[in-house]
Amino acid sequence: MVLLPVLCLTVCCFLFLHLLQRRCSVTKAAKYLPPSPPKLPLIGNLHQLGHLPHRSLHDMSKKYGPIMLLHLGNVPTLVISSADMAAEVLKAQDHIFSSRPGLKVPKRLFYGGKDIAFAPYGEYWRQCRKLAMLHLLSSKKVQSFRHIREEEVSRMIDLVSSKHTLGPIDMTDEFSFLAKQTISRISIGQHSGTEDWYKEIQAVMKECSLLMGSFNPGDYFAWLPWLSHVTGLERKLNKTCEWADRVLETIIENHTKKLKGGEREECFLDIMLNFMEDESKDIYLGRDNIKAIIMDTFGAGTESTSITTNWVMAELIRNPKAMKKLQEQIRSIACSRSLIQEEDLTEMAYLKAVIKEALRLHPTGPLLVPRELIQDTTINDYHIPSGALVLVNVWAIGRDPKIWDNPDDFRPERFLGSQVDYKGQDFELIPFGAGRRVCPGIGFAMPIVELAIANLLLKFDWSIADLGKAEEMNMEEVFGLTMRKKTRLYVVATPHYP
Repeated sequence: MVLLPVLCLTVCCFLFLHLLQRRCSVTKAAKYLPPSPPKLPLIGNLHQLGHLPHRSLHDMSKKYGPIMLLHLGNVPTLVISSADMAAEVLKAQDHIFSSRPGLKVPKRLFYGGKDIAFAPYGEYWRQCRKLAMLHLLSSKKVQSFRHIREEEVSRMIDLVSSKHTLGPIDMTDEFSFLAKQTISRISIGQHSGTEDWYKEIQAVMKECSLLMGSFNPGDYFAWLPWLSHVTGLERKLNKTCEWADRVLETIIENHTKKLKGGEREECFLDIMLNFMEDESKDIYLGRDNIKAIIMDTFGAGTESTSITTNWVMAELIRNPKAMKKLQEQIRSIACSRSLIQEEDLTEMAYLKAVIKEALRLHPTGPLLVPRELIQDTTINDYHIPSGALVLVNVWAIGRDPKIWDNPDDFRPERFLGSQVDYKGQDFELIPFGAGRRVCPGIGFAMPIVELAIANLLLKFDWSIADLGKAEEMNMEEVFGLTMRKKTRLYVVATPHYP
């Protein structure tokens, strides 16, 4: 019995000396780590993220600088908040910052990372991206889809024309429908509105989007994977994955039957099914691989297109002088024609400036898709540990007063005569990322946005739906993997007669 207190005292002394030694070691190493805000035991800096992390991190960067190292639970997290630091991570050292963290929700939703957006950096990702670029996203392929874009935009104009006398129109819904219809026809060769699975896939994608923005404690605390069962996340994730799989199976089965019946539409799904049947191809695509990539094209394609179009339209209605200036340009180019065609878009410098300005203020992914560092490195003499989660705050970069005059103002004129573009070469404007993991669908999505906005402003005059002033429109956002407008865009459309 006498030995028990002595043993306890010995153990306590040993633990104290171990912790003291570790503390000294950490303190010494911390001199070479990027600046960090104070953190709490166990949770680290998680409590400081708030409900809009891009804004909270922006505020922190004003104090701690454009490169910070936070600790989200036990995960070291590098936060980049300037164009120079973004160029270092996404260009100079892009080869070691190009992987993805194995976060639970995307890993489950995309069949263990078998898609393109969330696949780990490696040969499989390279081959999948090559496949998508060659058969879906190359300039030549995008141009070949022109008639689909023009038909779907014309269909949207007809819908707005039929609804404008009924009161305010929910343009958030119209933009979402336009994106889904266009991408459905291009990627799986079917007008989704005519299919029995259409309403289901709409609901599935909405649920997937909500799940992608959910918090899973197991991603940040290695000892808490069981907590997702307590919070209900596990049950909801299982249900959504089963639901999504059933809908995707229906799409593939329907398409396979049509192929066997001699109906060939030469869409992206056709191409992937051919790869599944041909073992001589450079890449093996099983059924799960194809379903994961379909999820990518539907999810990423519709989200980036519809959300961007929504923000552009909201800013134009909120800034009537900019809208009038753009309408004058569009209508002078259209002359007496009833619709804008894609070849007209090259002449619309102010339209392109408006879209760039909306993307600067409202990037679809304010923190981009998280990256993961695959080996230790140094930035500005700071040591960055391998395995760190990497967040690039493009929302903060877009509002950096060192780059932009009056950064919170909507001023498209700042881009007139400027060579700055959003395609990943100019790091002051990277709403779609840059480097190896830049969004490959930029050239796919933006023609839809340009064509939709041009024709809506050609055919209609627009005003806010409620009795308030346009400049007081609610422009709050909802944070997730993508950044949506918090309130739906209800507006009044008045036909314009030349």
